[in-house]
Amino acid sequence: MKLQLYGSHLCKDTIHAISVLSGAGADYDFIDISGSMRDLKAFLRIRDGHPELFNAVRAADQVGIPCFVKPDGSITLELSQVL
Repeated sequence: MKLQLYGSHLCKDTIHAISVLSGAGADYDFIDISGSMRDLKAFLRIRDGHPELFNAVRAADQVGIPCFVKPDGSITLELSQVL
């Protein structure tokens, strides 16, 4: 499995992450949560299953993207942890 980037083209932070990862030559799959209900549901399963990562995001009334699922299955919201 390669790096997965959950995000939206409507989100400036996601666009920045795509730019940085592409510029670094990273091999990743982009999953656009605003592009299909299936992809949105997949992201919501991740978010609901990892409250330790997303509780602060929810408290700040944010979505939690970009969200990165590393090849080992671990999840982070920090771009610096996937470069």
